[in-house]
Amino acid sequence: MLEPDFEIYYYEDTSQNFHYANINPHTHNYYEFYIFLEGHISMDIEGVSHPLVPGDILIIPPNTKHYAKLLDNSIPYRRFVFWISQDYCNKLFNISSDYVYLIQRVLTTKQYLYHYDIIGFNTLQSKIFRLIEETHANRFGKQTKVQLCLKDLVFHFNRSIYEMEQKNKKYEENALYENILLYIEDHIDEDLTLDHLSEIFFVSKYHISHVFKANLGISVHQFIIKKAHQII
Repeated sequence: MLEPDFEIYYYEDTSQNFHYANINPHTHNYYEFYIFLEGHISMDIEGVSHPLVPGDILIIPPNTKHYAKLLDNSIPYRRFVFWISQDYCNKLFNISSDYVYLIQRVLTTKQYLYHYDIIGFNTLQSKIFRLIEETHANRFGKQTKVQLCLKDLVFHFNRSIYEMEQKNKKYEENALYENILLYIEDHIDEDLTLDHLSEIFFVSKYHISHVFKANLGISVHQFIIKKAHQII
C-alpha cells in the first residue's frame, strides 16, 4: 500500500492485457475488499476455488493466501480493489465495533465470499465512485471529505451484509418452521419430542423451540397437544 490507511482502484483487463492471468498465490499485510464487476474469473483462497459472478465481493484478511485465475478471456475482466490497513481497522474499532463486524465475521467463519443483488450492488458502487472521486479531487476540505467517504464505505459494507445475513436467517427460520408444521401433521401419532425433531431436522432442540415460539406464540408440545385433540 502506498497510503497509510487505504487504497482503492478500478481495474479493467482485456484480451490484450490480461496480466493477472497467471498470477501466483500471494498474501498481503492489509485487508482486501475485492468487488467483482465482470469477467470469467475464479478466486482461489487458501486452496478453495470461488467462481465469481457480477455482484460478488470477497473480503480477504491479512496473511491469507489467494490468487485470481483466468477461466476465459472472451470478455473483459473488471473489478474494484479496496485495501485498508490493519492499523486503520484498529482505529475504526476504537470508534465503534460496527465498523469491523464484517472483518470479525470473516476471521471467525472463514466465509470470504458475499453477494449483492443489483440494487444493493448499485448502491455500493455509488459509494465507491464517491470515494474515488474525492481522492482525485483538489477541493477545499479534501482530506476531511475523503475520511468521511472512507468511513461511510466501510460502514456500508458492514451494515449491508449484516442486513443480508439477517434476511437470509429469517428466511431459513420460516422454512424450518413450515417444515416442522408439515412433519407434525403427517406424524401426529408418532414420537414428536423435541429430541426426535432435532434429529430429523439437524438443528438443536433449543433452536426449534425458539423458531416455533417466535412464529406461533406457543411451544411445540402445546401445538402437538392441540393438533392431536383436533384429530380426536
